[in-house]
Amino acid sequence: MLLSESPTIGDAVKLGALLVISSLTIGAQVPSSEIDPAGYADADAFSSMLATAFPEILEESQPNSTISPIASDDGTTIATDSPSENELLDSGAQLVPPPTVYVEFATGVIAPEIEGVYRLEVEDKDSVAFLQETQWGYRIISTIGSSDSPTAFSYDVDLPHDTRMDETADLIYMVGPSEEVLATLELPWARDANGLDVHTYFTWSEGVLTQHVELTGSETFPVLADPAWSYSYSYNTGKTPVAVERILKSCFNCHFPVAGAPRNFPTFNQLLPLTVAFNNYECTMGRLERTSTTFNFGFVATRNHFHGQGSTIKFSFRSDNRLYVNARINNGWINNAVYRAAAAANWAVFANNLRNAS
Repeated sequence: MLLSESPTIGDAVKLGALLVISSLTIGAQVPSSEIDPAGYADADAFSSMLATAFPEILEESQPNSTISPIASDDGTTIATDSPSENELLDSGAQLVPPPTVYVEFATGVIAPEIEGVYRLEVEDKDSVAFLQETQWGYRIISTIGSSDSPTAFSYDVDLPHDTRMDETADLIYMVGPSEEVLATLELPWARDANGLDVHTYFTWSEGVLTQHVELTGSETFPVLADPAWSYSYSYNTGKTPVAVERILKSCFNCHFPVAGAPRNFPTFNQLLPLTVAFNNYECTMGRLERTSTTFNFGFVATRNHFHGQGSTIKFSFRSDNRLYVNARINNGWINNAVYRAAAAANWAVFANNLRNAS
C-alpha cells in the first residue's frame, strides 16, 4: 500500500517569480523575431507545450478546491484552507506540509482552463510562471525562453536559517536543528522543448532556495525548470536508523505489514508480489541508502500495481527516531480521505511493529 500525499496544501503558500521569457517554441528552434512572446501564456499553448515535450508533467496536475490565490502589488499569496486530516492524525501520523514560499514580482494570478494549474503574472509583460497543483503537493514551473533569459531562480522559504538540505537518491529533506524533517523537496528537474534533460541543481543559504540551470548552447527553447514541494507523513518508531536496519534485516515480513513481503530483506530490483485486500501491489525494490544519520529504501510499482506503473514510495528512518513516508501515485483518483486513512493506519502499524521490536 502506498501512502498518498494529501491533495490539499496545509499552510499558506506565498509565491511569485521573476522569470523573463523572450521566446517559446515547441520541439523546434524558431527565430525569436517570429514569436509572439505572450503566445505561450494562454491555457491551450501551455497545455500543448507540456503535452508535446513533458506529457508526464501535464498528467501530474491535480486540481485542489482549497487553494485560493491572492495577488497584491508586492507579490502573490496563494492561501489555502487548513486540510482536514484527522483521519491521518488519529492513526498516529504527523503531517509535514510544504513550507510557505515567497518570491517577489508575481502580481497577478490567472486560472487557465487546465485543472490544477495557475498562471502567475509578473511585472514584465513578456514574463510568465505557472503554479501546478499535484496530488502530492505543488510545483512552480519557471521557463528559460532564450539564451538571454535568467538561469537561476530564487525562492524565500519560511524555514529556520539553520535548516540543512539533505539530498538522497529520490528526495531532498529539509532538516531542522533537532534533526526533524521540516519539509520535503523533490529533486531538481529541467528539460528543453525536445524533452531532453538539462543539468540543474539547488543551493540553499539562509532560508533562500535557488535553482540553477546550466545551459550548454545546444538546448531547444523553452527550457522548463521547477522546484516541487511534496507532503510527508511521519511516525514515531522509537528506534535509531541503525536499530531499524538490524530489525528489518533479521526478519523483514515479521515487521513490514503487507502480504507478500519476503522474510529476507529485499535486494535491489527484487520483484515483490505484494497484495492489499485482494488488490495487486506488485513492485520492485529500490536502492537501499545508508548514511551516518539515516536508513532509506523504497519501492517502484510495476504495470500490475493498483496505483499504476512507476508509482513510488520511500521510507526514510532518521536520527530523530521517526519514519518519514513519501509516495507518488500515478492513478490520482485513488487519492481520497478514505484511502489516505487506510494508508496512514497501515504505516502506523509498521512504525508500531518497529517500536515494539527488541
